[in-house]
Amino acid sequence: MQDSINRSGLWIKNKGRIRLVPYKDISHILHNDGITEIHNGSEMLKRTLAPLGGLERQVPGHIFFRIHRNYIINRLYIRRCDTDNRFVVFPDGEKFPVSRRRRKDFKKFLDQKI
Repeated sequence: MQDSINRSGLWIKNKGRIRLVPYKDISHILHNDGITEIHNGSEMLKRTLAPLGGLERQVPGHIFFRIHRNYIINRLYIRRCDTDNRFVVFPDGEKFPVSRRRRKDFKKFLDQKI
């Protein structure tokens, strides 16, 4: 993977172009069947074979949180959580599950100031 980190975003190579995508514009990163996808709302910005853990280390921890083994979300896109923090809802209505073992840390993450 030729993506690298910058203080304000990720450099993403897609369709022959390299561009800086600000962290605030990355809504979530998901991993499924060996493929990792970086999303901007409902638009997929990049599909890669890079492991989710590698991208988790590249994004700032005060903005992004790994809620599940398959999902990293941007706190700026959370519109609501259920009362037990079992899932989060994004502006477009998309729901993401929060794993049981990450719920306590997720609550602490939400309580932090940005």
